[in-house]
Amino acid sequence: MRKLIVVLSVVIVGYAVSASAVTGVALGGKVGYANYTGDILPASGDVGGSAMFGAVLEIGTFPVLDFELHANYFSKDFTYTFDAGGVPVSGTFEFRDFHVLLLAKKNLISVPMSPLALYVGGGLGWHLINTELAQAAAINPALSGIDLFSNSVKASGHGLLGIKVSPPVFPLAVYGEARFGRIFAADGINTTEIEGGLLLKF
Repeated sequence: MRKLIVVLSVVIVGYAVSASAVTGVALGGKVGYANYTGDILPASGDVGGSAMFGAVLEIGTFPVLDFELHANYFSKDFTYTFDAGGVPVSGTFEFRDFHVLLLAKKNLISVPMSPLALYVGGGLGWHLINTELAQAAAINPALSGIDLFSNSVKASGHGLLGIKVSPPVFPLAVYGEARFGRIFAADGINTTEIEGGLLLKF
């Protein structure tokens, strides 16, 4: 799986570099909401949702695809009760995910001279995940059944749908995007991200 992801990354980057023409570059910031489910906590397996912050670099090409590089940070702390050798123990579970995404996008609907564009796309991601389980008592975390990540690097795949507004007079653009991903860790972690951002076009 890792070899396949590396090969796909090289192909995507190679295409971006060798694209027939670069139509523009944009840099911006974004905020959003992300939800993580599966393969983390016993029973439900879900971390749940929280705010997400990040930055984005967009490289427009002609005539097929645009490329974007995203850097995102997600964190969530919550109290979790687990079974430690038959004894219920409450602890504070901390989940951190810093991830970088390389995405390719194509306009699905784009009317000439219109500031609106509807697009679809997909891509790959790399996640630096760290979790901690802070407990009142010195209980062995292995008894909790929780998968703990210690600065683990995991790959992911993503699909997305979005809309962008680019006023012709101003060097700015705003966008809204829904993205669905899967982090390849053990049985897998699913992510749903909804975000909006402001881009400064160069």
